[in-house]
Amino acid sequence: MSIKTYKQYQKEELNTKKKKYVITGTDRNGKRFNPIHTNTPQHYNIWKGSLWELKENGNRKLVKRYYN
Repeated sequence: MSIKTYKQYQKEELNTKKKKYVITGTDRNGKRFNPIHTNTPQHYNIWKGSLWELKENGNRKLVKRYYN
């Protein structure tokens, strides 16, 4: 078994398809915000809303709901 170099690891990461997510919901005042399209949903502080995984055919799959 060989040890992968960092360059090989980077190359593999670039070749893998990244998942795309959509965040929908409301702000503190109850007003809906525009959907946020991102690859890194963990970087957003969601007060109340839903996290969706965007499929290749354009459909959304519910991943998680947030309630506060």
